[in-house]
Amino acid sequence: NVYGGKIFDNSCNMGAVNVKDGGKLNLYGGEFSNDEISVYKSGDLCFFDNATIGENIVLIDKGTIALDSEYSSETQIAVIKFEKYRLGTVCVSTELDKTVYKNLFRIYDGCYYLGDNMELSADRLELKATTALLWNREDNFIYGVEVDVNTAENISSQFVNSNVTIRDPNGDTVSATDVCGTKYRVCLCDSNGDVYDYAYILIYGDVNCDGYVDGEDAFVVNMIYYGYLFEDDFYIREASDANHDGAIDIYDYWLLEEAGIYNNSVLQKNGG
Repeated sequence: NVYGGKIFDNSCNMGAVNVKDGGKLNLYGGEFSNDEISVYKSGDLCFFDNATIGENIVLIDKGTIALDSEYSSETQIAVIKFEKYRLGTVCVSTELDKTVYKNLFRIYDGCYYLGDNMELSADRLELKATTALLWNREDNFIYGVEVDVNTAENISSQFVNSNVTIRDPNGDTVSATDVCGTKYRVCLCDSNGDVYDYAYILIYGDVNCDGYVDGEDAFVVNMIYYGYLFEDDFYIREASDANHDGAIDIYDYWLLEEAGIYNNSVLQKNGG
């Protein structure tokens, strides 16, 4: 029974309030503003004395099912809505063995799953064992990307995951044939398009993030070296060290100048 109060943002199930079989939740003159109400089979949700319910509430009646099409089986007790859950959220609160409930949840976004501890988890970016790419996990960037094969399609194919997309520095998703450069991100997205895991791409010598190593990059490095351009972005500074000696100097400029006219090339696997 709730008398004259509010129910909102209940900590159990990230906002869901559930009325179990045979249970009854009575609201007397209060306001129910939770994101979701679940009524299982013979459970009842009763309103008295002008109690109100928020406009954004979805009533889920386990008995009729018709009120919410997300329910598809009598063997399921809940549907995980990912916009209401966060990774690491414990989806079941009980003193009993949580694993008993694992198969009673329907996961409708394949990138997510429930671990044995019933915490919401997701797959992570994983390079294929056969790839030539390398991953600096401390600073979270992928390197070893050669500039003649750095299309989004080629880079995506180096990952085990099937839901890889690549986004440019502005956050826009690029097409399969687009050339990718420094500060592009390899992303895993859920069905809503939200990024839940990512790693930056870093191409040594590609300082202006266009996916090429040429005289334009040499110009930027020269500006940084002589102090005409202050650049504090970690990934840009890392890419500026084209010869991997730990400094941004005239030698990087000379190397990029030569690379721009195909008299030299920038090694992509000495860094990281």
